[in-house]
Amino acid sequence: MAIQLIRALGQLIRTLTQLVRTLGQLIRALGQLIRTLEQPIRTLARLKRPVGWADGEVIRAARAVGRVCWPITPAVRPFPECILMAERRFPRPDGDFSAYMIHYFQAVKTWWVGHGLDLGGLSALEAALNAWVAAYPAHTAAQAAAGSARERKDAARAELEQQARPITSFIQSFPATTDADRATIGITIRSAGAGGGGSPTSVPLVIVNAGERLTHGLRLSDESTPTRRARPRGVERAEVFVALTPSMQPAPASIESYRYLGSTSDGATVLSFTSDKGGMQAHYLARWVTRRGAPGPWSATASATIAA
Repeated sequence: MAIQLIRALGQLIRTLTQLVRTLGQLIRALGQLIRTLEQPIRTLARLKRPVGWADGEVIRAARAVGRVCWPITPAVRPFPECILMAERRFPRPDGDFSAYMIHYFQAVKTWWVGHGLDLGGLSALEAALNAWVAAYPAHTAAQAAAGSARERKDAARAELEQQARPITSFIQSFPATTDADRATIGITIRSAGAGGGGSPTSVPLVIVNAGERLTHGLRLSDESTPTRRARPRGVERAEVFVALTPSMQPAPASIESYRYLGSTSDGATVLSFTSDKGGMQAHYLARWVTRRGAPGPWSATASATIAA
């Protein structure tokens, strides 16, 4: 056993020795590469700013590489691609670019005339400037119109969804609604076992705050926890219905006389009425509805006068 251990240690030492030799060769190769790149690196280091972006081009670094490569490329110098281009410091934002180019053309034209040059040499530049001056405002106006149209579209969609959701909830929980009705309308057909838990067995308590003009504030809580606004387990929302009668008249006996107002999930909602409803009596019914649309029993009627 001891002999095998000694042999294994010897093999490990030989492997480590080979690794050290390989690392030494790598370090020597790296040193040779650094000595090869020393002159170009020194050339770049002498620049005041090694890299400077101007209209998408690394100007100073490109010039440094050109200075290094120029003496060793006599065969390709005649090609235009090998001639270092002048710096082009045109502003990137369109608005700044537009203002700059208008000023630029006028200044160039003044300089051109001042040196007695033929203005025909600026005809292509002038035509390009005129095309830009026509295209840029049109683009800006179209962009602004598209932004406004999108805002109107998004607002209209949000409003439509807000109005459609409570209607869908009401149809889902309406006792006479069938799966065929749901398929025709295009709303979800829930499977028999989805959500579980069955229908709620408790009823909500409805408290009406009629202290403000033409406004009723409703507070809903479960009969088992009247001091809290928490919903029963498995309940998603409460559906609220209202019926209006002349003052001092009793609440309607038939549920068909009540109009669906909407659903609330936080146990409170505020209702506003038009001025012609002032002085009338509002009668409220509510019921819990589960996540799968199963409604519970109706609450007791809560009535209050609409303050005029």
